[in-house]
Amino acid sequence: MILEGALSVKAALTYQRRVIHEVILPLKLSKDQAYIFHLCKKNNVKVRQSDDVSELVSGRTHGGVLAKVEPIAFHKKPSFKGLILVVEGVDDPFNLGMIMRTAAISGFSTIITNTKDFYDHEATVVKSSAGMSEALEWIRSEDIPSLLKQYKAKGYSCFVAQRSDQSQPFDQVKYSQKSIIAIGGEKRGLSKEILLLSDVHVVIEYPSSQKIALSAVSATSILTYHIGRQLSCDIL
Repeated sequence: MILEGALSVKAALTYQRRVIHEVILPLKLSKDQAYIFHLCKKNNVKVRQSDDVSELVSGRTHGGVLAKVEPIAFHKKPSFKGLILVVEGVDDPFNLGMIMRTAAISGFSTIITNTKDFYDHEATVVKSSAGMSEALEWIRSEDIPSLLKQYKAKGYSCFVAQRSDQSQPFDQVKYSQKSIIAIGGEKRGLSKEILLLSDVHVVIEYPSSQKIALSAVSATSILTYHIGRQLSCDIL
């Protein structure tokens, strides 16, 4: 698998979430590319310098910086640390990358998704996340409810984005460092099994009379940023 662009390659080298076989850089290095070269040497990653990478790339915005890598492993043992984001039913790699970007910036440490095989599009996930997907522990599970039970046994509380009679406004809820927030895709929402494991339903109340649901990307942005800010600023 090929990662394209300085942000993606730098993130892979920085967070070490995957096996990196080789990094390809231009013959003449910019300051940023020289730093990537330094990271390669620091992590004992093979470097090849070439100005002709046309046979390896699909895009045009790589800047001559590529990495040959292994995909993220499907089944990994959770670390049970930090804030957890569960995303169910988001199949578009660009949207998933945007979600990961916001979650990582907001201070989340782990994302749990279905076991959809993103191998052919994983580079898109990394690129659309500006490399922030590499900062997250990415767990793909075919049985998310069972995994959530393990987290809850370790003291985690599960908040689900769900409009119901029991829903509370998301910004009037107190979160902790052991919080899980679960968000479903626009087509199917969250499964019944995950909803049954929730401790609190939270809802984003609109400052308008519109009834249409937010996209998963937008909902994630609002919820994860608020939770991260609440915990860092100790508000509410």
